[in-house]
Amino acid sequence: MKKRLLLGMMLLGAFAANAQTLPGLPDNSNAPEVSGTDIVTGETHSLQAYLNQGKTVVLYLSASWCGPCWEYHNSHALTDIYNAYGPNGSNEIMVLYVEADGRTAPGELLGEDLPPPAGQSAAPGPQGNWATDTPYPLISDDSALADYNNNSFPSMYIITPTGDGLPGKTTKLTRGTPQQLTVALNAVMANDIVGTDHWGRVEAAPFRSCDAELPVTAYVQGYGYALNSAEVQLKKDGVVVTTQTFDNLDLAPFAFKEITFLDQTADGSAEYEVVLTKVNGEDALTTIPENNLTGEYKIIPDAAIESQSNIRIVLNTDEYPSEMAMFIVKYNATGNYTNDDVVWSNPVYTDTAANKEKTFTYYPDPTKLVEGICYGVVLQDGAGDGWDYNSGGAAVDHGVTIYAPDGTVLFTHNGDFTSQVWQDATFTTDGTLANDKFETSSFAVYPNPSNGIFNFNTEETVDVTVVDLTGKTVHTAKGIENGGSINLSGLQKGMYIAKINGASGERVEKLIIK
Repeated sequence: MKKRLLLGMMLLGAFAANAQTLPGLPDNSNAPEVSGTDIVTGETHSLQAYLNQGKTVVLYLSASWCGPCWEYHNSHALTDIYNAYGPNGSNEIMVLYVEADGRTAPGELLGEDLPPPAGQSAAPGPQGNWATDTPYPLISDDSALADYNNNSFPSMYIITPTGDGLPGKTTKLTRGTPQQLTVALNAVMANDIVGTDHWGRVEAAPFRSCDAELPVTAYVQGYGYALNSAEVQLKKDGVVVTTQTFDNLDLAPFAFKEITFLDQTADGSAEYEVVLTKVNGEDALTTIPENNLTGEYKIIPDAAIESQSNIRIVLNTDEYPSEMAMFIVKYNATGNYTNDDVVWSNPVYTDTAANKEKTFTYYPDPTKLVEGICYGVVLQDGAGDGWDYNSGGAAVDHGVTIYAPDGTVLFTHNGDFTSQVWQDATFTTDGTLANDKFETSSFAVYPNPSNGIFNFNTEETVDVTVVDLTGKTVHTAKGIENGGSINLSGLQKGMYIAKINGASGERVEKLIIK
């Protein structure tokens, strides 16, 4: 099953966000005032006003063009904190998002690329519409970044009230999951967050598997409150097939746990839904925001595609190829991957100018794609804005497609994501090369391995294209007849892939130069 990923888990290749030269205000400093008008509602919001109400405030200094800020925004971590503990929840916390770059007009928070304010140089264009599905205020305050002794984005603080109208106290906050943010808030607040009982969430994701029989699973979460038991209803094609209670969950606020439905085997032709009906023995609350509490989530099992070992990867870079990383990994049931599980990764595109918006074709080492193993694909982006950035001009292809030798698509993604896409059990292989289309009965390439001279035994004239394991063409030869040869002695030692075309079809051979 596709495992749930927590924000910040870049298990196969970590990317640095933006380095920060100014450290921000020290903890326990007096918090400077921040205020502005909500770009959506027109309502005025003031940090000090919320502190005077006894509220603890999560202050997020950002910029509409900031990639890591956009990534974190789309994780909805602050949305969860606001919905659970803000005015729609237990009303203990306030969240303020502050556009703090003086070069950007407030309207850029709505995704509009506007001219800079008078006297300011132009900033990069906005990442998107920040107001979409955002319940907390979005305000602009151009002095906030300097007031908090920062010079880069993003920057987060917990501001705790001190009473009597005095400025609140600062605590630097590291971006994290809602669970991590709750722990950080409890560490500095005078009293632990109470939250609202009987709020929960149930979630399931589409998944693929190489197994013939699969259990049906889902995830449950206490929505800002400790979750000990959950009653969950499972529907198959709209019909309830079971309702089960899961006890002894022992989940801290916002922690997840996978649950498995007993006596249920996934049907790849059916659609499943899971509905949370009770939390801690009581009916699950369905108050605002309803979509975060008892919404239905579909599970669509889909068997993995089988392929031969010599797959082809076509990767289209965006305008920032140096931020891109892709991995093919050996699937395991735990979902815990390490670098030892990586069977292929794309080269690092250090020369951005030479590699941006280009098409690259790769042929991973087929000896590493063995029979009986499931493989998954991980895509990552260092700036958190996916692989589809196109600043202007005609639209170009972005993303990646993996093909089997017969042209079957094993995996495809258009690059529209934030920091990471993780697809388990994408395909499996039968451990053989794709030579079945080539009908010549007495074909051979010899000697193999060799010192670089390869001879051909063939009943028909063939054309040969030799590529290295990155997919780069290193040699071509046309019209080779029986007894002909190619000379690769000028290449480095190692493995190469020969694509051989004749009148009866195509054949693929591994060539090893020793």
